[in-house]
Amino acid sequence: MMYPRLKLLQRLLAHDGTIFVSIDDIEVMNLKLVMDEIFGRDKFMAILIWKSRQNKDNRNITNISIDHEYVLCYGTKLKGCKRDSSRYSNPDNDPRGPWTSANMVGLATEKERPNLHYDLINPKTGINYGKPLKGWRYDRNTMAKLIDENKILWPDSPTGRPRKKQFFADLADNYTGYSSLIGANCYTSNGTKEQLEVFGSSIFAFPKSKSLVSELLEQATDKDSIVLDSFAGSGTTAHAVLDMNAKDGGQRRFAVIVADDSGVHDGIGLLEEVSNDHRQGEFQKRPRGPFGDQIVGSGFQDSRFLPQVIIPSYHTECGENCQVGARSCTPSMILMQKQLDFLGNI
Repeated sequence: MMYPRLKLLQRLLAHDGTIFVSIDDIEVMNLKLVMDEIFGRDKFMAILIWKSRQNKDNRNITNISIDHEYVLCYGTKLKGCKRDSSRYSNPDNDPRGPWTSANMVGLATEKERPNLHYDLINPKTGINYGKPLKGWRYDRNTMAKLIDENKILWPDSPTGRPRKKQFFADLADNYTGYSSLIGANCYTSNGTKEQLEVFGSSIFAFPKSKSLVSELLEQATDKDSIVLDSFAGSGTTAHAVLDMNAKDGGQRRFAVIVADDSGVHDGIGLLEEVSNDHRQGEFQKRPRGPFGDQIVGSGFQDSRFLPQVIIPSYHTECGENCQVGARSCTPSMILMQKQLDFLGNI
C-alpha cells in the first residue's frame, strides 16, 4: 500500500524538498528500504524519534511500554535550531562582545591524530596543563593563534582544563543542529485535546499534535512553501500551516488528501467537514494583522477541493495506462492518483 503512494509523492517533491513519514517500530525498517529505493539513499537524512506517549502502557504482554514513534526524513538539509543567544554574556566587558566558554577537548586518539596531542602551556604563567586523553580540538598553529588573540580561558590550577572564549560575533551562522529527538513535551494526548477543542469529541485515534507538525514544518518550509499531506486525518497539517501563516505573515499553501479503502468516496466530504470545523470551532478573530482583520482559518474559503472520483470497479493489478506502478492498487490509490494529477495542474 505504501509503495505506490510514495512513488506518487516522489513525483511531486521538489528537488530541494523534504518528506517526513511517521511510522511505528513494526514497519520502520521495511519503510526505510522502500524509501531508499524510491527517494535514493543519498536523500536519507535521519530517522527522527518522537516520544509520543506521555504515560506508560501497562497492557503489553512483554511488559515493555512502547513510548515512541519514528519519523523518517528524506531530502537535502533542514534549517536547524536558532542559537540560544542568552547563553552568551560579557562579564569582563570584552570589546568584542558577548561570549561563552567552549570546550577545546578533542575526539581522536593520539594514534589517529598525533598533531592534536601536545602539552598546552600558559605563556604568561608557565602552567602546564598537559593534554587530554583525546587530545585537543585544535592543532598547535591554530592554538597559538587563539592564544595570541587572547581567546583562551586559563584555569588557576594545572589540574584545570583551559577553554576557548567563543564570541557570538564569530559564529558562522545563528543556527545549531536539529536534534533527532523531536517534539519535546508534545504527546498524542495533546492532539486528542486539540480534537476536543475543535470537534467537541475525539474522532480520530492517536492524532498528531499541531505543535509537532509545526516543528517539522519550521525545519523544512519557507514562508511561500507548498505543503502536501497525503494522509490528512483530522487536518492537523492544514491547521499547523494556517497557524504558522497567521503568526509570521507567511503565504504557505497546502493540499491535504483523504483516501480510505473502506470508503473511498468519503475523503472529500471528510476534508470539507474538517475544514469547516477548524474555521468555525477553534479559529477566532485575531487583532488586525498584515492582511487586515481576519479569521485565521479563512483561507479555507478560497480553497479548491479536489474532484471526487467515481470508481465503480477496479482490477487487482493496475492497467497499462495507470501511473501508480506495477504493484497492486486499490480504489484509494486510484483516487489519490487522480487527486495528485489535479494538484499538478493547479
